This record gives sequence, structure tokens and C-alpha cells, in this order.
Amino acid sequence: MGRRRLVFDYRSWKARVVAMELTSKLGRAIIGRMREKTYITASQLARDLNAPLPTVLYHLTRLRIAGLVEMYRGYGKRFRPVIYYKLSPSEVVIDLGGEKIERGGEGENRDRGGCDRERRGSKL
Repeated sequence: MGRRRLVFDYRSWKARVVAMELTSKLGRAIIGRMREKTYITASQLARDLNAPLPTVLYHLTRLRIAGLVEMYRGYGKRFRPVIYYKLSPSEVVIDLGGEKIERGGEGENRDRGGCDRERRGSKL
């Protein structure tokens, strides 16, 4: 299965959710732990990270809504229903609204935020 690219406009609420999770210490810890272990339950995450289960579930829900985490239903050791979480194989891009320019001869689009243009016109 290939990687998919998630592109968020910087003004969208999903971009804000992603940014908040990446700036949160626990959000980063959850993502880091999920990179180490493919399928993991919320209670395993809470135990491994020494965090309250409701807080871990809150972060997992936000990551799932943003599309960074996938949820799977399965059965545990005693054949009870269990929800497993897994990181989505995706790249996250937050579009800041820079203009796209065509590089001469290379045929690839690159983002340019306009810094060069602004710097040329100003007297620094």
C-alpha cells in the first residue's frame, strides 16, 4: 500500500488540529509510540505513556478525524471486541498559499512563498 499525501489549507480546522497535535507533547508521544508498534489499543498507549486513558482517547480521536490515524475493530485475548489504532501511511502537507512556479527545464512545480520578491523590493 502506497503513501498518500494529506494536503491541508492552513486556514482549515483540520490543519489546526494537526498543528495542535504536533505541538502537544502527548500528541507527539502517541505518534512516536504508534510508529514503533503497528497496531495498538488506547489502553496500551495509556499504559506505555503513563497518561490517563480519556486523554489518550481524546488525542486519538483528533488524529483520526485529521486522517493521521486509522481505527480497526478486532478481538482481544478473550475474544472481546477491541479497537486497534494504526498510523496512516501518509505525508502531511500544510499549504501556506505560496504561488506555484515552474522551474526551467526540470518540469517540477515548487512552492514559493514570495520572500524573494518581498526582499528585492525592500531596503534592508
